[in-house]
Amino acid sequence: LIEDDSIAGGSVSNTWRSIAGNQHVFDALRNLLTSQRAVALVGAGASAGLYPLWGSLIQQLIDQVITRGLASEDDRAFWLRTQHDRPHQVVRAVKAKLGSSIYGNILYETFKPRVGTDNKKFTPTHEILAKLPFRGYATTNYDPGLLEATYALPVGSPTNWGTWKDNDIIHRWYTGEILEGSSPVLFIHGIYERSDTVVLGTGEYRDAYQPGPYRRLFEKLWSQDNLVFVGFGFSDPWFDFLADEVLSQTTRTAAGDSRHIAILGLRSDYQYSPEMRNLWHDQYNAQVLFYPIQVVDNREDHTALYDILSSLDRDLLQPEQASPDSDIISSESSHAVNTAIPSPHTATRESLSPEQPAEYHYDITLNWNNATEYQKRQILTILQELSGDVTLTITEIIE
Repeated sequence: LIEDDSIAGGSVSNTWRSIAGNQHVFDALRNLLTSQRAVALVGAGASAGLYPLWGSLIQQLIDQVITRGLASEDDRAFWLRTQHDRPHQVVRAVKAKLGSSIYGNILYETFKPRVGTDNKKFTPTHEILAKLPFRGYATTNYDPGLLEATYALPVGSPTNWGTWKDNDIIHRWYTGEILEGSSPVLFIHGIYERSDTVVLGTGEYRDAYQPGPYRRLFEKLWSQDNLVFVGFGFSDPWFDFLADEVLSQTTRTAAGDSRHIAILGLRSDYQYSPEMRNLWHDQYNAQVLFYPIQVVDNREDHTALYDILSSLDRDLLQPEQASPDSDIISSESSHAVNTAIPSPHTATRESLSPEQPAEYHYDITLNWNNATEYQKRQILTILQELSGDVTLTITEIIE
């Protein structure tokens, strides 16, 4: 990715910091999240490890056609050669061979809820995205991982969700009404359990982005809101479609700072150039925070994406000033948490040694005025997680 021995020899989770220009964009992203103006636009990289990525999905669909005897090996060879440059056309051809019913069943089985090795129905990336202070989430994924992650939050009300075909939900997004409550999730390319909403082939893309309620919402998000792209690749085919079919007819990029921020993965076989940043500013009005995608056994490793989001989470939890008088949480106990903001896992049952007694008493002081909204939400999460393993005595609340 980068011709630098310190990068090539380092761990995947740390190399993103060594890419020139990344720290500046990271700081801008942190400030944007602090302002609570950002809407996350989530791509397939967030689901990596639990659900197939774009290329794997197309190959699975091709295999299904061949297995069912609906196409020849020559067809397979042609589709595989073509899928990189014309993926939407390949999907359209494969869907025509399978038929809508079989095609829908395959997508359902592929993207229905799954449980990972950690017994969760979402990836670590989904989990940390749900914790970060986004106003809402729009996703091109068909799986429910992000939705499951929002449901698993210890605090907060059930998340509102819908698809690009649900005009009532689209209207509430357009007016901003839906963003005033708990962070909603919008499946802008459909969801696995409603095959008629899935946008994957050429015809479906054109249907979704034709003039109408969803198209107006998308143009508003792009021209008036602050989007954060998460889990997309630099050469993602969706961006090619947007550039050709959608953005060419919307407001062009203005001079000056970019409106959006994109956290983009670069495969290890894709050479980085600073000119990539100029391309994204000019074409998509976005600053780019690059992270390396390592390819192991033909599978993409997006560990560095999680590291970026974890770094944001840690930074947002820190008080603006680290003086003793401005601590958000302070604890006094023989097993007390020593940091101003304790980690949600600091004092859970899993971290306590077997010889320690089963019950702990913590005296906790909350200075509510010194906490941001994000910190308040995390404080409540921490207290709820601790409550199953310790006895909490809240001695003072400063309002």
